[in-house]
Amino acid sequence: MVHYHPHRNTLRSYIRRRLSANFRAVTGGTQPIPWSNHGSLQTRFKVEICGWPAGVEFRSISVMGVSDLGAVVVAIEQGLCYFRKLDLPAKRRKGRSDKDEIRGRQMCPFKPHQKIGLIFQSPRFVRGELPEDPIEESP
Repeated sequence: MVHYHPHRNTLRSYIRRRLSANFRAVTGGTQPIPWSNHGSLQTRFKVEICGWPAGVEFRSISVMGVSDLGAVVVAIEQGLCYFRKLDLPAKRRKGRSDKDEIRGRQMCPFKPHQKIGLIFQSPRFVRGELPEDPIEESP
């Protein structure tokens, strides 16, 4: 249980203001700091926090005690606690195994059952023509 301290809110607002400004400058966005999900700093935002005090768990500052808040404030004022962008190599997408092959509908020059008006057009018939009978009756 965190007890009330007269300077607790002042420390919290100072930490939140300084670290949020640094976080937004590094990420280039307007997202808030994900206090409860430390893993998303590296995965989603590609940043890490440097110089966080050793005895203080990285968690929401609203549940920290006054001594932990004071340690974070000292680290911020000394320039030790800040966010920095991770230098991760760019991910390369795997190329398709059938890159230079014709695939799918590209092999077929027409769309066999394309709907035109109320009539379905088959590749063998043109609108308004009847199919020719391949078997001619002999006289």
